Amino acid sequence: MKTLKPQKLLKSLVLGLLLVSPCTHADNDDRIKTIKQQVMMPAVKPTTGSHLTLPYFMNATNDRRLTPMKAEGTDIVVLSEDFSRFTSGSEDAPDMSTVITNNGNVIPDYTNTGGWYGTDIYQAGGCCFLATGNQSILMTPYIDLSADNGNFNLEFSCRSQSGQALVRIDNIFNSGYGTTKLASCDETWRTVTIPFYGSGGRENTMMITANAPIFIDNIRITQKDNPEISRPAVIDATDITETGFTANWIAVNKATSYLLDVFYFSDNQPQYVIKDRETTNTSETVSGLQPGRLYYYSVQATDGVHTSDESTVVAVTNPVMDMDPPVATEATEVSKDGFRANWTSVENATQYELCVNSEYTIPQSGTFVIDNENFDNVNVGTIENPIYNDLSYRLDQYTKNPDWVGLSCFLADGMIGLSSYYQTEEYGNHSTLSSPRYKVSTTNPGKIKINLSAMAVDCAPGTKLAVMIYYTNHITGYTEIDAQVVELNEEMTSYEFEFKERDSYYIEITFNEPKGSRDIFGTVFIDDIKIAQELEAGTVLTKTYKRYASYNNGFYVETPDSPQEENFSYSIASINNLVLFYYYSDPSNTIYVDTNTGIGNAVTADGTTITATAGQINISTAEACTVSVFDMSGRTVRQLGTVEGSTSFPIEPGAYIVKCGETVRKVLVR
Repeated sequence: MKTLKPQKLLKSLVLGLLLVSPCTHADNDDRIKTIKQQVMMPAVKPTTGSHLTLPYFMNATNDRRLTPMKAEGTDIVVLSEDFSRFTSGSEDAPDMSTVITNNGNVIPDYTNTGGWYGTDIYQAGGCCFLATGNQSILMTPYIDLSADNGNFNLEFSCRSQSGQALVRIDNIFNSGYGTTKLASCDETWRTVTIPFYGSGGRENTMMITANAPIFIDNIRITQKDNPEISRPAVIDATDITETGFTANWIAVNKATSYLLDVFYFSDNQPQYVIKDRETTNTSETVSGLQPGRLYYYSVQATDGVHTSDESTVVAVTNPVMDMDPPVATEATEVSKDGFRANWTSVENATQYELCVNSEYTIPQSGTFVIDNENFDNVNVGTIENPIYNDLSYRLDQYTKNPDWVGLSCFLADGMIGLSSYYQTEEYGNHSTLSSPRYKVSTTNPGKIKINLSAMAVDCAPGTKLAVMIYYTNHITGYTEIDAQVVELNEEMTSYEFEFKERDSYYIEITFNEPKGSRDIFGTVFIDDIKIAQELEAGTVLTKTYKRYASYNNGFYVETPDSPQEENFSYSIASINNLVLFYYYSDPSNTIYVDTNTGIGNAVTADGTTITATAGQINISTAEACTVSVFDMSGRTVRQLGTVEGSTSFPIEPGAYIVKCGETVRKVLVR
């Protein structure tokens, strides 16, 4: 048995993104995408004598695959380890003092089979404890997994010490890397079965790591012994359109042809679009499908006499690419306590996302705090044991204001953590924290000042934090970036950044450990982010107030205790809610609502309307009247003579009081 040396983790970890939808205004927000992905349990295809499950993992292409468990040939146990010789300690109190490794090699007395490797692993009363999160490694002996075309199953039990954890399994074969799989666990023991297709070699080892302390037990690797013909390894669909896709798989030794099934579910029953379509190729074009429907495909191999078991089942979503946005209509039931947002229904929409923005008028000139986030709502995790949040997730439940987004972040008692576990040479650091987008109406905005506190834990010396501002260049129309970098300390330290004048922007925070430190997996903790900007009185600050999901074409928005300087606007996106994906339409038009006057662009009893659009005020009156316009300090900025019928006049962006005869309204001009 070969002695195994520590191995460097895979150069890249392809992450699934749960992307947030647009809070819909005219701004082009590159951080906000139109498609977001959700991990949900799809319906499964029943097979006679088999059981299909959704594994607790994602492969490198982030598909969700269903695993047939029907036997093909005889199951051979290639490796089995129950850690029954890890007798000392307990799950409540692992034995952290007894050394069970020698230069990384697990002492043979502690395992049923020699050749195991580990760092920072300990006994826990009959199971193995990976104590230090990212730095703990458990590796199997080298074993031959080249049989059955390299197909094999890995089974193990796991639980976290506290909260949720992400378990990473790297299949390493023939002195190189194979497939990476991920599994999740919490504080309850669960058994995970992960199939590997076509990735076994003559010298194979499995490396298990995690982003938090976990317990591992009952590891089994099995293969089929001399099947008549192996089941194919399917590959993700390609050439996906609204009405079709190309199904793909890997050639099987001894196969003369393949049988393709394509189906969807109705009333929990599979409805076959294609059944046992025979082809000699390793791909097949499928057409004539319904847009927006979730389809599945699977493949069997045959040699003319024997037919293999069914492959894994791959889900394919045919996107809805032409779903219309709703038409937002005028608010009703408008008062200082709230309003009802209204919009038209859209065909193919399964639900809607209502985005409500705050339109706050700066009452006096000076430095205005736009956002002040201390993450006090994060009440789980610690620095020593942070809780993994998700690959990508809106942090609304942890923040004062919505639309903060964390990508591969951690939660730690009033802080957000970013980890270099997701840093790769090819793709940089996939762990980031992003703010909402902020927009000010003035054409002469002031400088932006950002304060935050940060510390580096278990990071390489010289680790640097980057704060970036993403903004739209109004001349080119492209999104551009300003960035500033500071070197981090091991203690929580306050840092200050100052950026140029911008009228529409969001910030992103990430970090980077020095090149050559890829075997160090540190975490940067961030707290107390304050974003301020120099603004003049009368400037309108726009930012997200709240988001709502609605299944109807109307929703009542509560605005309790909103200050006099604050009004609201809203827009809506149509959503086609599929099993694996949410598809968003473009945003609707925007409706502006003045909750202080109780009018949402509405007509008064005397037939007078006073509204504002981009760069102008609009008045419609049935009776002749004199129009006066005042700024928020009461100074008259415009006065018209007798007006009757409809008229519009240009004016600088800002908040104004408009008087037409006896009718008085506050309006926001953009």
